[in-house]
Amino acid sequence: YGGGIYVNDAPGGAVISGNRVISNDASTSHRGDGGGVYVTNAPGVQIINNEVLSNTGAITSGQGYAGGIYLSNSDGAIVSGNRIEHNIGQEKLGFSWSFCCGD
Repeated sequence: YGGGIYVNDAPGGAVISGNRVISNDASTSHRGDGGGVYVTNAPGVQIINNEVLSNTGAITSGQGYAGGIYLSNSDGAIVSGNRIEHNIGQEKLGFSWSFCCGD
């Protein structure tokens, strides 16, 4: 999980800001989530003013979720002011989900 930045069980209100996350792969052999940024169990996390470009969740025929930013179990999260482009949830045949938020 998490090809570039991986955050799990962060304290409330953690901030991820000002990063350039480019050309990462979360997985080359199984399921891959969050090729660029993977955040889980981080209530109130702020993901602001980052560049998340050309990342891949999974390169296999497994499951790939979110090539750019994967966010789960993080109530009250704020995702704002980011440049999120050219990311791929799943590169080969398989199951893939990609969602994006208005910024």
